[in-house]
Amino acid sequence: MPGAFQIRVGVADDGGVSSGRRPTRWIVRVAPIFLIAAVIGSASLVGGSPNTSGGNTASTGSPGKAGKTGKAGKTGKAGKTGTTKSPAKTSTTLTPRSARPYDTQLRATIASLNRKWAVWLPQLFDVDYAKLTGGLYAYRSDTVTPKCDGTRLPYLVIRQNAFFCPEDDFIAWDDEGLFPKLAKAHGTLLLSVVLAHEWGHAIQQRADLFYELSTIISEQQADCFAGAWLAGLDPNNPDEKELVAMRDVQLDASLAGFVEFRDIVGLDALSAGSHGTAFDRMRAFQDGYESGPGKCATYVDTPPELVGFAFRNLKERFRGGNLPFPDLVKETVASLEKSSATSSKLIFVEETADAPPCARPQRFAGLIGKAVSGCRDGAGSIRFRRAALKKWFDEFGDFAPATVLSLGWASMATSTESTLADTSGTFAADCLAGRWTGELVDLKHPETSALSPGDLDEAAQTLLKLAAAEKEPGRGFERVRSFRVGLMTGLCNAPPA
Repeated sequence: MPGAFQIRVGVADDGGVSSGRRPTRWIVRVAPIFLIAAVIGSASLVGGSPNTSGGNTASTGSPGKAGKTGKAGKTGKAGKTGTTKSPAKTSTTLTPRSARPYDTQLRATIASLNRKWAVWLPQLFDVDYAKLTGGLYAYRSDTVTPKCDGTRLPYLVIRQNAFFCPEDDFIAWDDEGLFPKLAKAHGTLLLSVVLAHEWGHAIQQRADLFYELSTIISEQQADCFAGAWLAGLDPNNPDEKELVAMRDVQLDASLAGFVEFRDIVGLDALSAGSHGTAFDRMRAFQDGYESGPGKCATYVDTPPELVGFAFRNLKERFRGGNLPFPDLVKETVASLEKSSATSSKLIFVEETADAPPCARPQRFAGLIGKAVSGCRDGAGSIRFRRAALKKWFDEFGDFAPATVLSLGWASMATSTESTLADTSGTFAADCLAGRWTGELVDLKHPETSALSPGDLDEAAQTLLKLAAAEKEPGRGFERVRSFRVGLMTGLCNAPPA
């Protein structure tokens, strides 16, 4: 698993965990690729928001009914209410930049977010919507960064990040080290998702929730809001038509982008400033996408179940949560052969020169077929190729080959088990693999679990890579969802909704 280092900016009160308040200062966690943290009283995805003016402030219009930007009575930092201040004077000093190829998309995203939230905010929280009064900023290493609550952080601290500043009601993002790289790696739709996430924090401010929620729930809800916005795009609206077309093609790539935004592997979900594992963040995003903003609003009183837990000992931390590859194969095979997740009792056979021949082979399509195959001789077996599994181990970590093995096992089981015969083939196998994974983890007592921190992220990465090879848009989204259903509920005997 990748390492990381930390920059301590300082922590107010207890870090916002026991009190429920968001800290005004906390650790900025810098991962090798992206910054994943909140910055001086601001909230970040890692990601954040776009600028549509080329580097100067991109005002989104008049603030609407400013008198109802928050519910009076509750106070946040230093007695602030949900209302906002006028933008800092430094906003006009940002150096204009050359146009980006995604600027038109970001303008459409901003307009869409304003339209959606003008309807949703009153419905969900009984608060009239007000546009950002502080604007949107694109900063780079050669520009003056905006001030938040009177403090300006150097670029080296907020590089590869984006954030919402509640005190000055603006959104800012790194237009040098973050957005261009995200666009290249995952497609430009992810930039709109990042913006929608940060907009979610602006919504929390207006609903007087920003200082009331713990950091982890605030971030999960913002991910959920981002999914709700993306699903709510209207193909009949000319201003959203291009975004809809992008969504239909890049949905899986955007979901994979949440791996970039995850916490450092091994960080407990209840740690100060925690944003969540990739698996948790994908779940929140999918909640919003599938169920709408109303589901996200329920996070306030009914927080989602989180799977992030810390390393249990120094040995596990030193290995990054990964078993040695030979041990991983041995333990996974043993676990699957004795699993109660299915009535099928399949054995595993390594394909070597000495392996017995198979008269009735069952080949699996796609990338998984390079590593595992089925054999219908006798009671059935799974054949696996160690070298192919090792490539998954090297790319993602130990639970990637474990997931591949479980998918081969589940594919054989779902093709023969009567209770699973009416389900949708691949998705049923994904769900059954999730059910097996659920046997390995007790989310209430992770110290007793066979899983290590990062394992579920690796499962999601494996499913998304397998789906990408199928070249069917949205396939990865459904595969991750089906796996999660099996993990969390064990209900794999019905077609996916």
